[in-house]
Amino acid sequence: MLEDLISCNTSPENCGPNTDHIPILTCLETPLTPSTSPPTYNYREVDWKKFNTTLKTELVRIGPPRTITSEQEFQRIARGVDTALWKMLEKEVPKTRPHPHVKHCKTAFTFRAIHDHPIHSLHKAKAKDYDKAIKDAKRHHWRDWLEEANDKDLWTANSYISRPQGDGSKSRIPTLKHTDMDSTATMISSNKDKSRLTTNTQNQQHDGTQS
Repeated sequence: MLEDLISCNTSPENCGPNTDHIPILTCLETPLTPSTSPPTYNYREVDWKKFNTTLKTELVRIGPPRTITSEQEFQRIARGVDTALWKMLEKEVPKTRPHPHVKHCKTAFTFRAIHDHPIHSLHKAKAKDYDKAIKDAKRHHWRDWLEEANDKDLWTANSYISRPQGDGSKSRIPTLKHTDMDSTATMISSNKDKSRLTTNTQNQQHDGTQS
């Protein structure tokens, strides 16, 4: 980005009241690449009444409606309908050119119904680049952190590696020690018993608070 830097300077005269933060004015040369999307049909400006009237005239050339009895006849009629529609598009539907500075994300959404539009392949390529950049940043950060890690950091790193899900803390409740009224100590290790003991303890505390 350094080659795009035009100027960078402070502006003390624009400092806000009761603050010591001096604004920094940075000017960058960021040329915009104009959109090269081809013109598209502007269906909003179509006179549909005229369109339908003219289309009927074109379809008459195919012949009256009838039962199709062969594949060859089907293909011939299908080509006739397709040709008539394309003629109508070129004749009655005005074209519009996308704004040269339209955002690509908006372009992808606009042409979401046109599956073979080139903006979709460009969107996928950019998404892959973005995903790769995130993974590279994570890998570099992890490597740099390990290279400068101390003994405590290595212990934390081991917790991350051994338990990928979570923040490195305990992933389960440890074995609990319960003391009965007669001072008998019992070790609680199963999840079912831990859950029961925790619930009973919370209920006792709740009852004691209310009383």
